[in-house]
Amino acid sequence: MSKVEGSSQTTTVLENLQRIFETLHKSLTQLDYLWEKYFDSARRALGEWYLMRSEIEQAIASLKSLENYYNEKLREFEVKKEIGLLSEEEYDSFVKTYGERLSEVKEQLSEIQNRLSVLSARIEEHLRRILSEAVGGDIQERIELLEKMRSEGKISEEAYKRLKDELERLISQI
Repeated sequence: MSKVEGSSQTTTVLENLQRIFETLHKSLTQLDYLWEKYFDSARRALGEWYLMRSEIEQAIASLKSLENYYNEKLREFEVKKEIGLLSEEEYDSFVKTYGERLSEVKEQLSEIQNRLSVLSARIEEHLRRILSEAVGGDIQERIELLEKMRSEGKISEEAYKRLKDELERLISQI
């Protein structure tokens, strides 16, 4: 093999490597961009979650109050029937009406609580992804941020404990 031939092969190899590096650089630049967009979108979604979750919790509290009211009315009708203030026919009518309303409220309450539970789990997963960035940073700062979020009511006590445990597990692995 002549010197020129070897030089040509070296040039071809270097050109191939240059293309590989450029391709990888573009891919990683795209990943960085997507991660930044994800991080910003996740923070926005978390902010919305904290604001809107209180509305959901208020609706749940209202429905629970209404559920308690209907249960109390049903007990009241039972007592009124037993002491003769309501006829059997009146009692049956009231129990049917209030029982249907109670069933509707329980169904709505169950649906809202289930949806809230699903959303909470999804939010926790995104929060966990964001906090996982702490591996490269100061985990203790992330724990303090988590504690601040709990004290401000932005996350539940249950979510706080799970995420704090996860961060502490990360600390033990480093």
